[in-house]
Amino acid sequence: MAARWESVLQGYDVSRFEGEVREDLLCSICHDVPKDPRLCQNKDHIFCFAHISRHLHQNSHTCPVCIDPLTPETLRRPTGFLKNYLEDLKIKCDHHDRGCPDVVRLEDLRRHVDQCGFAPVMCGNEGCGTEVNKSDKEKHERNFCQFRIAKCHDCGAIKASQDEMKESIDAMKQFQAEMSAKQKEMNVKVDQMN
Repeated sequence: MAARWESVLQGYDVSRFEGEVREDLLCSICHDVPKDPRLCQNKDHIFCFAHISRHLHQNSHTCPVCIDPLTPETLRRPTGFLKNYLEDLKIKCDHHDRGCPDVVRLEDLRRHVDQCGFAPVMCGNEGCGTEVNKSDKEKHERNFCQFRIAKCHDCGAIKASQDEMKESIDAMKQFQAEMSAKQKEMNVKVDQMN
């Protein structure tokens, strides 16, 4: 499995896109739809910015496809048709595997992901390490988390966990059983007096 920082640098997998993506417009290094695309200066070979930057830094100052001279300064951003084509591609949300059904324009992906209710977040209750969808966080923390702070419906006391609540309920049931037994005892005595 790739490290998280590597997946951030990786292009967009073609399987995430609705419809076909032209093969000649994929990154010439990773063969995915380019993330932050750049072009070589003479022949329009396309790359993810991170990939071509790493290539130029580690290898040589040439295009890996045509071997023409290339430096970070001579890389170009796509314009016109190519820019519009890439921005208009329809892509599944980064959180599709977590349940997000949205398909958005590639240009709008970052904005959507930043606001997506299916983004993973950690429960804020102390002691809980559960990862939930952003839209489910409040409900999880209030209703389902075993580390939630709960208010006893009978006595109004704040309880720190389900275990404490269960202990309180068990104690109340025991007390109720004892009171019920005493009431039966008293009823028997009253009946004997009559």
